[in-house]
Amino acid sequence: MISDWMAFMLSGELAVDPSNAGTTGLLDLVTRNWKRSLLQMAGLRSDILSPVKETGTLLGHISQKAAEQCDLQAGTPVIVGGGDVQLGCLGLGVVRPAQTAVLGGTFWQQVVNLPAPVTDPNMNVRINPHVIPGMVQTESISFFTGLTMRWFRDAFCAEEKLIAERLGIDAYSLLEDMASRVLPARTV
Repeated sequence: MISDWMAFMLSGELAVDPSNAGTTGLLDLVTRNWKRSLLQMAGLRSDILSPVKETGTLLGHISQKAAEQCDLQAGTPVIVGGGDVQLGCLGLGVVRPAQTAVLGGTFWQQVVNLPAPVTDPNMNVRINPHVIPGMVQTESISFFTGLTMRWFRDAFCAEEKLIAERLGIDAYSLLEDMASRVLPARTV
């Protein structure tokens, strides 16, 4: 991952966190370390992979060279990060089993926290480590959501686009504001 490379360039130490390592399909979801049998099946040696370290672990410190090149203070701690969605869930407070979140960006992911790994033999969803040790997440990904939102805006929101233009705001901001005022559905 690019984040691992950046941390390496800053500190001289190389590691990957479980949430990013899990995206390789080579991580043991229980031990949160490389799974030897999968590496053997793929014909890979474990010594070519970064060591796995938990999110929040002290990786090292900014080197003098990196400090000079980046205008940073030498000795500043460099901490092991995590996957964007998993860190987003941490920030949202989605930290207990059965909690769920939908996070959007270039693509959207719906995640559900699980207390233990449950694999999907049909591979319809990805199971990936959470940044919280001992927890995993199911991930379902929707691609091209930005294009879909633009299509929706252009196809159904002509009036809202005009209102947003008159108000001097972005049409998406207006639509988000409108959506935030919709009451949640109630279950019986």
